[in-house]
Amino acid sequence: MIFKKLFLLPVIFLISAGSILAQSGLSVKVKLIDSLSKAPVEFATVYVSVSGTSEGAYYALTDEKGEATIANVKKGAYFFKAELMGYKMKTLKVTVDKKIVNLGEVKMEPDVATLEQVVVSAVGNPIVVKKDTIEYNAASFKTTDNDMLEELLKKLPGVEVSSDGTITANGQTISKITIDGKTFFLDDPQLATKNIPAKIIKKVKVVEKKSEQAEFSGIDDGNEETIIDLSIMPGMMRGWFGNLTGGGGHDLQNTEHDARWQGSGMVGRFTDKTQVSFIGNGNNTNNRGFQDMAGDMMNSMRSSTGRGGGMMGGGGGGFWGGGGSGITTSWMGGVNANGYVLKGDAMKIGGNYLYSGSEKDLEETSTKTTMIDDSESITTKNEQKNMTMTQGHRAGAEADWKISDKTSILFRPQFNYGYGDFIDSTRYSSDNNLKGKINDGYSLSTGKNDNWTASGRLLYRQRIGSKKGRTLSLNIDYSVSDNEMSGVNKSVTNLYTDDVLTGSSVVDQQYSQKSGNYAIGGRLSYTEPLGKNFYLEAAYRYRYNRSDAEKLTYDIDGEGKYTTLNDDYSSRYKNTFINQNAQLNVMKQEEKYNVQVGFSMQPSSTKSVSTLFRQNMRDSVLSYSVLNFSPSARFDYRFSDYMFIRLNYRGSTNQPTITQLQPVPDNSNPLYISLGNPSLQPEFSHRVWADFRNTNMKTYSSFNASLSFNYTKDDIVTVSWYNSDGVQYSAPINATEGTYSGNGRIMISTPIAKSKFSVMSFTNFNISSALNYTGTGDVGTIEEIADDLVVGRTTTMNVMENLTFVYRDDIFEARLGGRASYSNAWYTVKEQEKPSTWTNSANAEFSASMPWGTEIKTDARYTFYIGFEDSYNQPQLVWNAEISQLLLKKKATLRFKVYDILNQARNVYRSTADNYVQDIRQNTLGQYFIISFTYRFGNFGDMAKGMGGGPGRGPGAGRRPF
Repeated sequence: MIFKKLFLLPVIFLISAGSILAQSGLSVKVKLIDSLSKAPVEFATVYVSVSGTSEGAYYALTDEKGEATIANVKKGAYFFKAELMGYKMKTLKVTVDKKIVNLGEVKMEPDVATLEQVVVSAVGNPIVVKKDTIEYNAASFKTTDNDMLEELLKKLPGVEVSSDGTITANGQTISKITIDGKTFFLDDPQLATKNIPAKIIKKVKVVEKKSEQAEFSGIDDGNEETIIDLSIMPGMMRGWFGNLTGGGGHDLQNTEHDARWQGSGMVGRFTDKTQVSFIGNGNNTNNRGFQDMAGDMMNSMRSSTGRGGGMMGGGGGGFWGGGGSGITTSWMGGVNANGYVLKGDAMKIGGNYLYSGSEKDLEETSTKTTMIDDSESITTKNEQKNMTMTQGHRAGAEADWKISDKTSILFRPQFNYGYGDFIDSTRYSSDNNLKGKINDGYSLSTGKNDNWTASGRLLYRQRIGSKKGRTLSLNIDYSVSDNEMSGVNKSVTNLYTDDVLTGSSVVDQQYSQKSGNYAIGGRLSYTEPLGKNFYLEAAYRYRYNRSDAEKLTYDIDGEGKYTTLNDDYSSRYKNTFINQNAQLNVMKQEEKYNVQVGFSMQPSSTKSVSTLFRQNMRDSVLSYSVLNFSPSARFDYRFSDYMFIRLNYRGSTNQPTITQLQPVPDNSNPLYISLGNPSLQPEFSHRVWADFRNTNMKTYSSFNASLSFNYTKDDIVTVSWYNSDGVQYSAPINATEGTYSGNGRIMISTPIAKSKFSVMSFTNFNISSALNYTGTGDVGTIEEIADDLVVGRTTTMNVMENLTFVYRDDIFEARLGGRASYSNAWYTVKEQEKPSTWTNSANAEFSASMPWGTEIKTDARYTFYIGFEDSYNQPQLVWNAEISQLLLKKKATLRFKVYDILNQARNVYRSTADNYVQDIRQNTLGQYFIISFTYRFGNFGDMAKGMGGGPGRGPGAGRRPF
């Protein structure tokens, strides 16, 4: 009972505080428009004060509609002022004598004298945090004429772009990028980040977007996604525009001395109603500008812990290469279109097509230490090489038809087809700390793959009657896929006892694999208003999923042909999974707060049929059912448009994958044999998270903090055991105890007093605790080793702090920062722990833009490591420099850049999981130079005239009213 009371305290406090705030004053509303274009004036600072100065003023900032509300104003006479660089200050006398004083539309006059000398700088608020959105003013983060969107994103506090192009914002993976609300290539954010010029971006908004069904009904269905929505400079909305780049260069000190080349382009036409884009990209500088869906499908056929996942390489870094691991050559081309059709824009349609391909050369050395028990461990060293080639085609469409004010239909189909091949080779050795050397050897694995996937969803939405909030919606989704792969596994493993060679194990096999998946699901939802801003939702979801898998493995015969079926590595498998969810939700919506509580019943059933050839073709049938009950809750409180807090809880079921269920062993890595477990049950997770956001309109500072906790029942974890030859076997099982993880994030951005300096800080903390099961024994199935396993718990902790100071004026920008990342892991299986590790870096960036069009830019990052194995601890200093010149009336740029001037770039990191620690080093693109030429056509030169809803300096560039 005491815990319930403690839990209610913050909720009571927030509601009470909101009631006090709501009654503390009156408000002034206004809408600012450009006096010439009549367009809304966004991000202007508006305030009222008795003296007409900023002292004692009440503030607000206009939104994308040019509207603002100055809240909590005391009764009396005031001066109203509106400011935005590029406009003349607007001053009015107002009397606040009623609850809402509406000034209506106020016209802002362009300041021509200011416009003639305006240069985009960081005068305004770079970040505005409000409700479900974090808005970044692109003008406050300096980019060059050649930079793509990715370079802009890397400068935004809280946004991370990994070496493989994956984007996360405040810890959430970005699933989609839209332009003014319209999708830019379905489900592939990299196509936007690698191909959209940064200079055409007005605002970057990170949005926690509810599903279309939840937006329609107003009740959360748990299907939120984090997306990025881009606003384009109004100057680009005037016909066709394009950005075309070509360049060439050469390695400077690498042994291969390869030539480097790149070419890219985007041609588009954006209006208020239509968007058409053509994109193309090709290079060998690690700039893979797309998600490699064909490669993902191929890798899903390979063991996630064996050969297929042993090498950890990503897809590439920034536009100029050098990031990530391996050397990647890639090419692609596609078209994307969105628009409105039918009378009154009743239907929004869109579609896209993309062809892509990539070739990757990856080399990796790794040292992995696995703890067997309190005294015994095995250390494995690998030297691996991988060559992978993939090609793919994808197409998607979207149609959103508003049949009437009450009825609408959304249909979104997609189709992907891909193919590829790979070659893996590895030299390896293993040592036991008690017994000495136990094996060494060499392996070779090759394969080719064909795959396709068709998927889609249909959403029907209906408002019923005239009563607000009475709705009916039906959401149907489907997917069908087919994946086939064939190849050869070869290996020779030498075995040792007391450091003496005792024999060899030889593998020479040909294999063929294929898998298919068929799934369909639907969710029916009905909402009913209950009065006094209360609403009820009743919903039911049903999903059917069937997976088929087959693997046939043949040993080589005396004539050198693969004709002998190997029973141990061959099987057929079928799995049917049915998941249901019946739920009731009640929500109360008020101006200041929303409260939603719900309860769901989630039954699921699984039936697995496996044919193991070594058991004389006998089918093994396993069926089971699980019933979970889960409450859900959500509480939002809005102190203002710029400050709010949110609390959430939700439970969910997760089904094992077909790879985890299929019992046939995967021996593509002779030292690591993985197999599935058809007895796996679904996981059930409980997740609680909180989010607080605030923007201070007086100081232009922003603060964002979030905290999450996840507890999982029947968590799918890995069992691993070693045989006497040092071969590791692994299989998934359901954990016998719960596992948990927690994460916290804090983002702060603020100017330093009234200077041209600002500081940005991003802190992330993560801790997790999981079970691991280890053992030793000369057995090949999980059933045989189950009674001899040692159960341990692994706790890992990671803390990261990223601090950046920025100085910026009309010509110069300097950024100085540092990043410290601490990692540690504790194992109950072994008393002697591995030391904690630090990956630390200091970075600096300087750029100067001369009035005659010359730009000089240099950046350097010094990285040093603490706690890694000796051969992985070397520090590195990566220094890049470039110079560029605008040509052809600022329509073109000639640029010369040298990457990694000191030739020190390396890719080193540590992986800690379950009962092992692994240090990894991979090859990366080294020192090279490149000369490029970029030509722009369209309205790039006219963008400043359209920024900020008029001729101003851009969003957020309002003068601070001090």
